[in-house]
Amino acid sequence: MQLHQLRFLHQIGQLSHVKVLPRPEGGWLLQAHLPAGKTVIMIKSKPDSKDKQYHERVFTTVDAAVQAAGKIGFSEITVGIPETSATESEDFKLT
Repeated sequence: MQLHQLRFLHQIGQLSHVKVLPRPEGGWLLQAHLPAGKTVIMIKSKPDSKDKQYHERVFTTVDAAVQAAGKIGFSEITVGIPETSATESEDFKLT
């Protein structure tokens, strides 16, 4: 769904929350949660010039995805941690 569609659903109380999720290929996605456990991913506002299809909106940074969630109307979000996170690094140890 596009930003304006997600904003409308939020305004009428049809979105419970959003998550910012990492992509294995890099970047971040914005996932919105609808009633009955359904989810949708935010898509670009314009179709691709090559295949004329709407594709998922890939954010370069978490901050950019958080800003989009704010434009939808959310003040709180959940952020997923990439599988190759700092917890796997030798420089970072939990005690």
